[in-house]
Amino acid sequence: MSEDLQISYACPHYIRYERVGLQNGIYIIPASPINGAGLVEIRRDGVVLDPQGNNREATITTPYTSPFRVRSTSNILTITTTEGYSNTITLPTKIYNSKNLISEIQSQIGAIKVEETTSKALRFSDQKLGVGFTLTGSFLKALGFSKQKQVIKTKKSTPAWGLVSRLNGHDIQFKSRLEPEGLLEISYTTEKRFCRRCGGTGVENDFRFASDGDIQKVKDTDLLYQNIAKALLTEIGSNPYHAWYGSNANRLIGQKNNAAIGVALRMSVQQSLDKLQKVQQELKRVQYLSQEERLMSVQSVEVSALNGNATAILCNVVVRSGANRQVSVNIIFEVPGSISLDGSLT
Repeated sequence: MSEDLQISYACPHYIRYERVGLQNGIYIIPASPINGAGLVEIRRDGVVLDPQGNNREATITTPYTSPFRVRSTSNILTITTTEGYSNTITLPTKIYNSKNLISEIQSQIGAIKVEETTSKALRFSDQKLGVGFTLTGSFLKALGFSKQKQVIKTKKSTPAWGLVSRLNGHDIQFKSRLEPEGLLEISYTTEKRFCRRCGGTGVENDFRFASDGDIQKVKDTDLLYQNIAKALLTEIGSNPYHAWYGSNANRLIGQKNNAAIGVALRMSVQQSLDKLQKVQQELKRVQYLSQEERLMSVQSVEVSALNGNATAILCNVVVRSGANRQVSVNIIFEVPGSISLDGSLT
């Protein structure tokens, strides 16, 4: 059984990490219209911008610096977050340096992060962006606060955003002005006719990688389909090592006499497939070919102008494999290039 690198896939019409700019500080207009909110993502310098807006870290720094004297009258601390977490701790009475005090607090409270600043003060912050919190208790006196209740709120760092209608789809609009600093990238789905990945053909010609990191391959019937498409799309004479390989279909497109061109195109396709069949016959002498990948016969070759356009011709080829299965290959030959479309297997 032979294999080849898979070079053609059904296109998901999903555009990833398209670099964009801001218009009037609030609009993002992608190259193709967005067709739905399901897979839309905005990133700024690699950070995802939440549709509800991103929050800055809620933080507060103690007025006092190390060392900290904790007395029996200043050793109670309660921490409450906006997500419903609440915990009250009692600190042992003694003199702490900043690192020892941080260790003591963090051993009893996990919802809030406590760290040392360069000046040896303590900095309290939420571990999850967007979670505000409240500090209460007599321990705040030992930290230098004048009041025994400190409410630490978060602030929006980026505004909320949503989709707004445009011709044939949607754009993105922020609820308020977004600072234009940083690299903006968006990912989204679009309709087939606007897709730049496949050019509106429904087929993406590119390599893809499997979960193990290896390039995905094709075999059996899929390999037969790909071998036919490659043979017909390759311009004859373009391969210096195998000048006989391919077809001259692309050279025929755009000429005026459509009837004569149709005959010549069918003949070129037939000749190209005959050569492919002979190659397989020679190849099976030195390696095993599965019945599914073998081209046994060409059943039909049909050509027609695409939407009356002389510069684009649809070619439908139906062949039968060695496994007696019918394989249909559809190709658009057009100026300046050609496109392999989805085929069918019966």
